[in-house]
Amino acid sequence: MPALENHTGLLRMTIPFYNRRKFVDLSASKQWYTWFPALQGMMNRSINSKWNKSNFGLPTEVTAVGGTSFVFNVQVASNNGFRWVSDSTPVGINRKDFQVQATLPWRLAMVMDYSYTDWELSADRGAEKIIDLVQQRVLGNEQGAADGLESWGWNAPPASTDDLTAFPIRYYLYSEPESTVGSYSNNAQLNDTANGNRLAFNHASYTSGPAGISRVTYPRTSHYNCQYTAFAGDTGSATTDLLPIYIRACMETDWHPPVSSPALAKPTTDKVVYTTTSNITTKAKLSRANNDSNGSDLNSRMSDIEMFQVPWCRVPYFNSGDFSLYGGAGLHKDVVYGVDWSKFHWSSRDGFVMKDKVFEGSRESPLDTTHARWLGGQLVCLDASTSFVLSK
Repeated sequence: MPALENHTGLLRMTIPFYNRRKFVDLSASKQWYTWFPALQGMMNRSINSKWNKSNFGLPTEVTAVGGTSFVFNVQVASNNGFRWVSDSTPVGINRKDFQVQATLPWRLAMVMDYSYTDWELSADRGAEKIIDLVQQRVLGNEQGAADGLESWGWNAPPASTDDLTAFPIRYYLYSEPESTVGSYSNNAQLNDTANGNRLAFNHASYTSGPAGISRVTYPRTSHYNCQYTAFAGDTGSATTDLLPIYIRACMETDWHPPVSSPALAKPTTDKVVYTTTSNITTKAKLSRANNDSNGSDLNSRMSDIEMFQVPWCRVPYFNSGDFSLYGGAGLHKDVVYGVDWSKFHWSSRDGFVMKDKVFEGSRESPLDTTHARWLGGQLVCLDASTSFVLSK
């Protein structure tokens, strides 16, 4: 007797078994994503729930506001009037102000669009229906949007003449080679100069500073930055190895102002480290090497994610070849982004938080129905001083 799939008589009497309504999704090009789930509003705050491969990244916190641009005030200076006086010391007149204004433009993205015809839907129904036609088209477009947002979120900022693209995280957090300096010079190792390892220089493409606030003029608005040469742990250099530089970066960016204010940003820090596969692998190796009892807890050392009480997250996009930090295409320089998400949020234009519209058929395509989705807003960093960038 021939095999069932070749049995000509049987093929006239029965049909193959179809696993209906469910399917296997192999369309994801990366293991997990840091941007799209958050912007879709499909995840809980990652810092509160700790490690989860599918929901570790941008907070779900969004705002929906109007206006022609996004403007907020920044307190950039203080005045130390504290002094010891006598009972007859006169009081001076002090009318000094301490704030400047930050301005960010709104941007609009078409997240996805997909179409189907009434004729197609008439075939995809009844007992003959295996998979929902519309469902698979929505999924395919959402997956494509995830790739697009992941690329945007970690890529270099757009050209200063680009009035379409929103600012990604690297508009606010960048390395010295990406600044107007052009190479590691001031921050080539740990230092204790006036600004320490604060990158008091503006991005090479935005010489007036992020949101129009110059980090040359106001160095306290700068993030922490340092070059490292290796990741050797306790055996490495005290000034150029990643471990001491990382610990120093965590300490230098842990700001807790003693005076309360009606602050836009949260007073606490919610840091997450994003880095490459090689750094995560090295970190796991060092964790095992420094543990005297790698027995039953070996598994935990293989997947241990915290370092200096800050979670580490591998970003597959960094190793994709599409990500470039500086020095040439595809070079990631084993970058380490320490992002304080309590100071970042996506601010949406009112009515454009994943806005959907449906277009019915036209005279040219009378049976077509098209769905489109837009996201309008801007990625806002209220305070970069509690974040850091380390790279080779």
